[in-house]
Amino acid sequence: MKKLFLLALAVLFFCSACNTTKPEPENAPPKKTAKEETDLDVQMELLTLMRLMEFVREHYVDGDKVTYKNLIQGAMKGVLNNLDPHSNYETPRDFSFSMAGSRGSFAGVGASVRKNDDGEVEIVKVIPRHPADKVGLKPGDVIISADGFDFKGKELDECVGKLRGKRGSSVILKIKRGKTVKEYVLKRDVVKTPSIVNHGIIENRIGYLRINQFTSTTAQELDMYLKKYGKKIDRLIIDLRFNPGGQLNVTVEALSRFLDKGLLVVSVEGRSEGTVRHEAVSCRKYTKLPLVVLINEHSASASEIFAGCIKDYKRGVVVGVKSFGKGSVQRIYPLPDGGAARITIAKYYTPSRNVIHGKGIQPNVTVKLKDAEKRALVEYIIKNTENPLPVKTKNYKDPQLEKAITIVKGLKSLK
Repeated sequence: MKKLFLLALAVLFFCSACNTTKPEPENAPPKKTAKEETDLDVQMELLTLMRLMEFVREHYVDGDKVTYKNLIQGAMKGVLNNLDPHSNYETPRDFSFSMAGSRGSFAGVGASVRKNDDGEVEIVKVIPRHPADKVGLKPGDVIISADGFDFKGKELDECVGKLRGKRGSSVILKIKRGKTVKEYVLKRDVVKTPSIVNHGIIENRIGYLRINQFTSTTAQELDMYLKKYGKKIDRLIIDLRFNPGGQLNVTVEALSRFLDKGLLVVSVEGRSEGTVRHEAVSCRKYTKLPLVVLINEHSASASEIFAGCIKDYKRGVVVGVKSFGKGSVQRIYPLPDGGAARITIAKYYTPSRNVIHGKGIQPNVTVKLKDAEKRALVEYIIKNTENPLPVKTKNYKDPQLEKAITIVKGLKSLK
């Protein structure tokens, strides 16, 4: 049993150690595929791996880094990272965060944070009627520590992890406001993170909404918006800039609002999965509402499916710059340690058979932002989520949104 355990661990460890590519010897034998490997091939590789692992366990300078737990977690990262940028291992904490994000809610203090120019964890937004708001925390406050855990020099994700926890549990935050340092006791509560933000009527009968990410509540929130503003708008701008993606089924549901039932939304093709077609489903339809979709270089995955589908069917006009180009499907494989493996199993194809992965979606109308304009826009988005984004403020101008408004005005309403 011990040998089997070591062999299994060695496989994982070696994959981590071999995460870099080395030149092949001139007379190297031809590479074999997984199907071509024999039992003897596997045994020889396992023996090499086992010896390497034991050598590291015995000789590596920092003994606390070569526990089986560290080696296994690091090895699993190596196994997956060696495949492609989107296959990865998530620790139990990372996995719980990602699952909470996809559900649209988690237990925390109700404050958005970021690293400021001094490397401090600064509050940029406080959600009304949530724990941080109830004790009087404000944007600009710096969180020094949580329950004695010093945030200085720590990764932002690690700090955010200390702010989240079980609903009803307490956390003591040491806060710096100007030169004053004070401790606050907050009781964590469920924090709802809406999928659709910055929504409303941006101009006379022109609706606007920004989908922050495609989560389990996106289609429901979209229905609520269209019900609230449906009679007040005759055109709509959907902003997918900075949208990293989300759930495929939710994206299909959202697109179904603007497409006839049965139309192909996206096809998913993989080595073991075959081809799976995802078609527009039955729901309340807005198929004649003129659309403009905004994308940028940070629009990825599900947001690219949305924009690509709208473009292929000429259902609307896509404005901005070429999207990120992340068109692959990851399957989540939960692991016994509470973590999970994300493995790329297929790629997306738009209705016109255009591949998204590595190429992105090219907009119908290209409008670029200057670096300063993009930074100012991001700053505004971080601090404001309630109202439609303005075309310009004292601090920034948004030529992409300005062009979207001009174009959508020219689209003839077919109502």
